[in-house]
Amino acid sequence: MNERVNDLPVRPTARRRAALDYPPTVSEGREAETLPAVTRQRQPHRGAAEAASRGGSSNGGKSKAKKRGRAGRASKRIAIIVIILAVGAGGFMYWRASRASRSAAGGQTWIQAAARQGPLDVTVYGSGMIQAASQPVVLAGTEGTVQSLRVSVGDTAQKGGVLAILTNSAVDDDVRNKEYALWDLDRKITDAAAGAEVGSVKAPSAGRVMKLYVQTGDDALAVYREHSAVAVLSIDGRMKVEFEPAEGAQLTLGGSVTVSGDGFSRAAVITELYLHDTRAVATVLDDTLPMDAQVTVGLNGFEVGRGVLEINKPMAVSAFGGTVRDVRVKEGDQVAQRSTLFTLDNAPNSLEMESLRMQREAAADALAKAREAREALIVTAPCDGVIATLNIAEGDAVKKDQNLLSVLEGEEMRLTIAIDELDVVKVESGQPVTISVDALPQLSLRGEVEKIAPVGSGGGGVSTYDVSLRFEASGTGVKPGMNASGAVRVAYADSALYVPVEALMTIGNQTFVRVAGSSGTPAATQPPQNDPAVDGQNNADAAAQTQNRRSQNGGAAGSGYNRADGTGAVGAGAQQRQPSASQQAAAGEGTLRPVTVGIRNDDYAEITSGLSAGEVVMYQAAGSSSSGGGSILSGIRMPGLTR
Repeated sequence: MNERVNDLPVRPTARRRAALDYPPTVSEGREAETLPAVTRQRQPHRGAAEAASRGGSSNGGKSKAKKRGRAGRASKRIAIIVIILAVGAGGFMYWRASRASRSAAGGQTWIQAAARQGPLDVTVYGSGMIQAASQPVVLAGTEGTVQSLRVSVGDTAQKGGVLAILTNSAVDDDVRNKEYALWDLDRKITDAAAGAEVGSVKAPSAGRVMKLYVQTGDDALAVYREHSAVAVLSIDGRMKVEFEPAEGAQLTLGGSVTVSGDGFSRAAVITELYLHDTRAVATVLDDTLPMDAQVTVGLNGFEVGRGVLEINKPMAVSAFGGTVRDVRVKEGDQVAQRSTLFTLDNAPNSLEMESLRMQREAAADALAKAREAREALIVTAPCDGVIATLNIAEGDAVKKDQNLLSVLEGEEMRLTIAIDELDVVKVESGQPVTISVDALPQLSLRGEVEKIAPVGSGGGGVSTYDVSLRFEASGTGVKPGMNASGAVRVAYADSALYVPVEALMTIGNQTFVRVAGSSGTPAATQPPQNDPAVDGQNNADAAAQTQNRRSQNGGAAGSGYNRADGTGAVGAGAQQRQPSASQQAAAGEGTLRPVTVGIRNDDYAEITSGLSAGEVVMYQAAGSSSSGGGSILSGIRMPGLTR
């Protein structure tokens, strides 16, 4: 084995040299050997030399030396581990003995609280964004171009006030035409002479007389009742035939065909194909052909269908009474609008006047609609309020029913919050709510539940339901778009006997409280911290604290409580109770008593039976346990049992 320090030979001590058979130094009476510049090889150990002399090799001696070195190091490690374990075990026994000693001296730590009488309520919470309860949208009543825009976002509007003006020349022309039509009817009514003996039936439109149902001497009213007309006109100069195409007929919309009848044949155009090309209509650009004639439709010399020739656009002529005196036209004649078709004897003026009256009513209705369209060119405010949104600018073209702007009406607001499925079953329309606004932390507003969504939305195995809250925000500075929280009171007891929820114990299906016995510490004269009868925190603060602690899934509500009288109380988000020394007692004997629980929230539970006001209940402080790790029932007297 080489021994070197910084690559220089190391001179071993005398004892080590003797063990390694190094030559003695000068101080030992021998001539010092001059060490070579290179590292010297150690001499074999005597044992190794002897082994070599007995026939063993030097390599075998080195191997045995290495094994003895490793065994020595392993023994040291085992000794160290044993020492550490012994020290740890001793420390643990000392800690356990000290703990047992302290437990024996002090016992378990308990908190005592007196059952109290007072108001108690249960509240669920949620958060969301405030919206206006009423924000009507103004739609365009007609097409047009924005000629003048008189408001901008934030301006105050009064109901009926002009907001914008549109222009549309076609609407103006339509009004003028309908005004003239109404004037013409008024003239006819004026010209109709009362008691006239001779009347006339005139053509309501220009066209060709295709059918006359009356002859001289006929009762016009009887003919009209039989045929629903006294004559029929064709007003567009066309006729048509509807037919079922033959199988394999290659018809195309707009394609040419031939319509043939008894003594005539005309070119026609396919103007309709429907029902998957199983029905077709061919239109003939000629209305001189006989109405109701049987015809065939041909394509490239082949018949592709059959049908009956009809008027493309017919107009019925009516009469309301009298005897036909003179028929002035015949079938096939071309007539102008308002030309006389036939005259009547003894035509009752009342019927003629009734016809004119009905026509005037229709004309007046049409004119009213045209005027409404023209009036719609002037955009007015639907209510008093403030312009909330504006979607147009001067020069813009708008279409009918296009969203132009919206008006924020009043200061009644709506807040929609998400309530967890476990809590929403307690929520009902009309329940009181308290609103707190993030931007106005000192503000607390009152409202009520407006409506509850019938269908929930879920994610991650939890469903929530939207609950709409309605409240008045007049003069508060609250604006739509602000974030807010809502607290809904879902249960309330005006004079509840309540204890901390930590005092409740469930054994089987029965609920118990531990009632302090005579050996227990008397009830503290001071009420427990966070008692709802004395705490002075603000309702809105409690709601906000609880919401911050319990909200999950994007604002899903939690439950807690507030003071019903509005003087303030601690909700589910209040700080953890910190019992004072006077409220803690050494472990004493207590009696488990069965009780009936009413409403409860995260902090207090109503006791409806089994306990009286002023009785003291005991419960362990958070983190305390019996020194021996025994049952929680230790130190308890069960009713009817002896110890």
